[in-house]
Amino acid sequence: MGRILALTIFLLSGITSGQPSWPDSLNTAKNADYLSAQERAVIFEMNKARSNPKRYALEVILPMKKRFTVSGNSRMYYNADSMRILTQEGTAAIDECVKEMMGIAPMGLLAPSKGMSLAARDHVKDQGKTGSVGHTGTDGSSPWDRMGRYGQWLTTCGENIDYGNRDAQAIVVSLLVDDGVPSRGHRRSILNRTLKVVGVAIGSHPKYGTMCTLDFAGGYEEKK
Repeated sequence: MGRILALTIFLLSGITSGQPSWPDSLNTAKNADYLSAQERAVIFEMNKARSNPKRYALEVILPMKKRFTVSGNSRMYYNADSMRILTQEGTAAIDECVKEMMGIAPMGLLAPSKGMSLAARDHVKDQGKTGSVGHTGTDGSSPWDRMGRYGQWLTTCGENIDYGNRDAQAIVVSLLVDDGVPSRGHRRSILNRTLKVVGVAIGSHPKYGTMCTLDFAGGYEEKK
């Protein structure tokens, strides 16, 4: 959303008062010691949205509208770090996201993949040095090239990248709302029931401060 940049590419072959906590079974990456706490939290957030899209829309996405409190600018909001962010669509993108998620049936959870996380890490390290954006590495590699270094992706694969958000929930919300992206490609990937495994890497970025790369696939065979 706003100055936060999010990118997606594909190749085909907080809880409100009184509500129960999200079940721990959604935290599929809790024992993935190759991931940081924030990286594990990103997978947890995506699984919340996938397991109960309606609840996530109402409890997490819709309250974002309360952050649009900048006088005289309906497209400006305060992010989780109290920074003012200028969006392209304002609250309209939030309303559209909520409406769509209210009509989506629950789907299977994403399982973490070490190999795919290593692939995502490669891209984060690369762009952390160069300050570039996009899905092509400085060596010309594509997301599927990088995933192929550590195993074999199955059926379908894709990649989302979020720039500028540090908090796990903020990363996922930004990708789901997908402000300024007509195709809503990031939302489509997170809520794609054919995707079953994910790799996550978060790191620093010279221009946006931080970035998160998410690699998805319908399945993945790790190299032994």
